[in-house]
Amino acid sequence: MGLGLLSRQVWETLSHISRFQQRPDSERDDVSQRRHWGQIRRLAISAGARLDGFLFRSVVLTPEKLDIGLRSNESGGTRVVEIIPSFQGAPPNWLDVFDARGSVPDLYNIPSPDGIVQVLLSPHVKTVLENIKRLRGRRVAGAKAEAFLINPYAALGEAASETIEEAQFLKARAEAGLLFERFVAHIERDALGYPIGIALQIEASKAVNKIESETRPFADDNELEQFIAQIDSALAAGRQLCGWQGYDFELLGETARELDLLRQALKARREPRILVSYATIYDLSLYSSRIEQIGAEKAFYSPFIAKKNEDDGWFPDNIVPVISWIPEG
Repeated sequence: MGLGLLSRQVWETLSHISRFQQRPDSERDDVSQRRHWGQIRRLAISAGARLDGFLFRSVVLTPEKLDIGLRSNESGGTRVVEIIPSFQGAPPNWLDVFDARGSVPDLYNIPSPDGIVQVLLSPHVKTVLENIKRLRGRRVAGAKAEAFLINPYAALGEAASETIEEAQFLKARAEAGLLFERFVAHIERDALGYPIGIALQIEASKAVNKIESETRPFADDNELEQFIAQIDSALAAGRQLCGWQGYDFELLGETARELDLLRQALKARREPRILVSYATIYDLSLYSSRIEQIGAEKAFYSPFIAKKNEDDGWFPDNIVPVISWIPEG
């Protein structure tokens, strides 16, 4: 015999068996024991352990996470989204049993070809399932559907953050073809600041962790005005999404700011265009290179020889006297 390192799955299985043996009296009731059996069974299967007859026949599932499936369609121009809750190892008839019950119990006994499968719900999983149960037919439509698709945690309550993994939800959303776009204003201006081109910079989610970008110019000012009005109306109604020209735009916190930029650009295009500005007049680069500066006139200096004093006779400085001698005769 020697020392060895257990795999993570084996170590977790043994640790849970040890905690089960040392559990307090408050956890020795029927429901708590079944929850422990289900957790030990799940861990043992993950570790590749051989189950004894009791664990093999006693199928107790204790889901800690929910997988959310989505199915989308339109009815009368309104988006309708069906929510399909499931979990790892769920029996094939789980959803039928869930829908058949008017409420969400702590324990489900689900018949299967191999016997009875018991599904014991943790408190946070039960809370999320109860919130889904309140939705008629597990469906949401219109603004509620949009809110759920953008932020399921806000729609299903605080317990959803512990129960639904974001990566799984985004994957389900992509598989259902529910991919949305985001936009920012893209404005091209001339040297005087006039908006000569207005477009949308659009980021589109084509798949999980795959984003493509494109620039979509407006055909004319009328199309831009219609776009602003449509997005503005959706924001006023508290919508999370807005469909336009085949796009499904997410309305985010910065959407109002981007809309203001488009509105200001449209207003500028409808005002008389300025051809000359104050800044242009004083831009020396536009004039001859001989002009050094525009401003107050500089003093002009010229070299000359000045007298020292008005009263004194004038005599230039630095004059060397020269004596000429003319011989007689």
